[in-house]
Amino acid sequence: MQSNDLDTVLSAAAAAQQKSDFASARAHLATIHKAFPGEPRTHNMLGMMALSEGNYSDAISQFEAAIVSDPKEPALRLNLATAARRMGDD
Repeated sequence: MQSNDLDTVLSAAAAAQQKSDFASARAHLATIHKAFPGEPRTHNMLGMMALSEGNYSDAISQFEAAIVSDPKEPALRLNLATAARRMGDD
């Protein structure tokens, strides 16, 4: 995958996620992760799907990975806090 394909595949993953087609979204994100393992948007999307499925520990792991890659993005910390609160780890 080339870097110019990144936004196209992210858009496809986001469209699948919005339709709750998490299997397709995860397949797109796996393709991105293979080429760009530190891409924070991939981790954030995986975290959001895990959060919506009630898998809070996975969501936390994904949001933490996203923060490592993009520590200045405040939305990632808010997502992490949401997952921690839902898990009961305020």
